[in-house]
Amino acid sequence: MSLWEAATASGLQKVHVPWTLDEQQLLALIDDLMGVVRSSAELPDYWKYHLFSSATTLRTLVAATPAFWDDIRDGMGERFREGHFFDGIRYAVEETGRQLAEFFPWRSDDVNELPNEISFGDKQES
Repeated sequence: MSLWEAATASGLQKVHVPWTLDEQQLLALIDDLMGVVRSSAELPDYWKYHLFSSATTLRTLVAATPAFWDDIRDGMGERFREGHFFDGIRYAVEETGRQLAEFFPWRSDDVNELPNEISFGDKQES
């Protein structure tokens, strides 16, 4: 995959992450709201448009964001509250890697499209 394809998601491998029961229930409630808005005879069209658009955006965010991100955020926050900032960042990076590896396992023919160097910006001394 080229850098352009990686940045624009063309040729992107899509993976379905199963929703939790809470996520399924929330999606069902959003779907119900969308149905009520769509079929309402009392709401003016401009309110229908805005409510339906907002519900659609919310549904997309819920459906596309796996629950494990909350666990990672909470674990990192826990360490931050204890003053262990490095440990919090390390935990978040390692746990993110574990979660993503489940859906995108390493393959021997993988190509590294991006360099591994870290840029610290322009370090000119005054």
